[in-house]
Amino acid sequence: MAAEEWDSGAYSQSEGIAWYGVAQDLFADTIITTTRGYDNLAWTSDKLDRCNTIVWGNYPTGGVIAVTILWYNRVTKAILEFDSVFDTDYAWDDARFHGAPWGPDAWETNEWNGMMVDGSQSVWHYKIIWVGPELEDSPYWREGGYPIWGEFEVIMDQGIDPSLGEGHLWYALATPNGFGGSQ
Repeated sequence: MAAEEWDSGAYSQSEGIAWYGVAQDLFADTIITTTRGYDNLAWTSDKLDRCNTIVWGNYPTGGVIAVTILWYNRVTKAILEFDSVFDTDYAWDDARFHGAPWGPDAWETNEWNGMMVDGSQSVWHYKIIWVGPELEDSPYWREGGYPIWGEFEVIMDQGIDPSLGEGHLWYALATPNGFGGSQ
């Protein structure tokens, strides 16, 4: 669902929320489960396979939560491939794969910086927290956000993108806006 949401905003749109994310259909409506692992990601150009892969693995550097590798065409600015690895040293591995409950300390941040030469000239930042299936009725819900993925809230969605309009754009700014724990 996460890749599908980022791609087309399908979940948000089904909940009556306007979609303001990346250009639609980055994933071309193709989401499959894979057995690829950490060593198969596109760390070098010889491993490019034109698949956008998200895996959980033991990232070797301490203190790293997740890493995304992005390959794009400098002329067309088209994203060719991105692969992400979420380090299993953190609680989401237990919650996602081993039956442990999600908790208020589960969070994710996503940043896009296209301000390089021949880049998109857009910069975007999202903060997402777990609030539980109660969503807006959860004690962890924060005023000013919007629901995503059935149990999470986008507490910040902001950036600049010349293709969407002039100036700094805000689509969510919940209060408080920090990560972890209850309000």
